Order: sequence, then structure tokens, then C-alpha cells
Amino acid sequence: MQEQPNGSSSAGYPLLKKDTAKEPSFRKSLRKSVHAQNKIVSLRKEQTTNYFLNKFLRHMKRIILLALSLCCMLAASAQSSPEAKARVAEIRKIYAQAKKDMELPSTNKTVVTSNSRYEGVPRKETVTYYHKIQPVEDGPVESIFIPYLITNNFDIPGNKFYQEFLLDEEGTLVFYYEKNEGHETRLYFGTEEQGADDEGLVHEINTNGRTMDPPFACRLANELLHAFNLLLNREF
Repeated sequence: MQEQPNGSSSAGYPLLKKDTAKEPSFRKSLRKSVHAQNKIVSLRKEQTTNYFLNKFLRHMKRIILLALSLCCMLAASAQSSPEAKARVAEIRKIYAQAKKDMELPSTNKTVVTSNSRYEGVPRKETVTYYHKIQPVEDGPVESIFIPYLITNNFDIPGNKFYQEFLLDEEGTLVFYYEKNEGHETRLYFGTEEQGADDEGLVHEINTNGRTMDPPFACRLANELLHAFNLLLNREF
């Protein structure tokens, strides 16, 4: 079929011409429409994801707060029992007496001082044992020294650290005190019959969160007591 000069085919039918001017505009509009729909779908997916994520985080926050509240309630319940209150009162009485005894001119004390340097920084540690002398009737020595209060001073430039360990007659830790950069910790120990929890505590006071774990405090007390016995309660 051949095209005639007047724009018709050889069969006499007019030829259909493409609208070349409108086609690019149509495709451009189509692309814009598809792009806009994709953005809407992506935005909805993001909104849905954020919604479920925020819902999950709120749910987890409630669980954590509930768990913390339960722990606090259990701790408060254990430390507010009549047995625990009686034990705390007993420890405070022992502590007040120990403080009086250590201020007496006739008090017995042994001071161990250590000077060292750590990474070029000088540090000084002073351990003071306040102890009583107990006669021994049958034994290789006439008397033994029984510490009732141990203090530990760390002096590092820019930081001073202070500890107290109150012991009973058997050398068991009954009270721990710590002061570090203005933060204070007080741990009161006892037995299960005295209302203690799983960590051996009947009460604790922390001004800015716990800075000492009860088992570690007991371990430090035992190590200091062992060093004292090696130093003063040797068998000749």
C-alpha cells in the first residue's frame, strides 16, 4: 500500500497519524503517578513498622517497670519484717559502741600503710584494725587479737575512697559502709532467721544506686581479716 500525495493510502483510506506531541507528556504523568503511589505505599509501610515498634517498646517498658516494682516490693517486704528491723537496730547499737571504743585513748589498733604508684599516679592505702585482746587459757599463746572494726582509706589524686567493716566476735561481717565521691552505701547483714534475703542482707541504704555487691563486701572483709591474723595472731 503506497501513500498518495494527499495523505491517503492507495486504497483511498486516510492514514492515522501518531500524536507525537502528547505522548511524552502522557508518559511523564504516568511515571509521576506511579512514583507517587510507590511513595505512599513506602510511607504506609514505614508508618506501620513504626507503629508496631513503638507498641512493642511500650509493652517492654511496662514489663521492665513491673519487674523492677516487684523486686522493690520484695526487697522492701524482706527488709521491713519485724526480724529485719530488730537486726538493723542491733547492728546500729553494735556500731555505735564500736565508734565509742575506737575513740578511747586506750584503744588497741594496728595501722598498715601501703604507698604505691599506678601508671605513674601515686596512691596511698591505709588499713586500720581496731581490735580487742582476748586471753587464751590453753593454747600456744597467752592471748589473741580480735578485730571488731576495720577501716580502709584509699587516697588517690582527685578521689578519696573510704570503707568500714564491722565484725562480730566470730569475725563475721555484720555491717559495711562505703563513701566514694559523695556516694554512700550501707549494707546490713544477718541470717535467714533474722530476716535476711538471698544475699544475706536485712537492709541496705544507697544514696545513688548500689556501688558494692554484698558477696564482694564479705569477701573483702574475709581477706582483710585473714591478713590481720597472719600479721598478729601467729603461733610461735
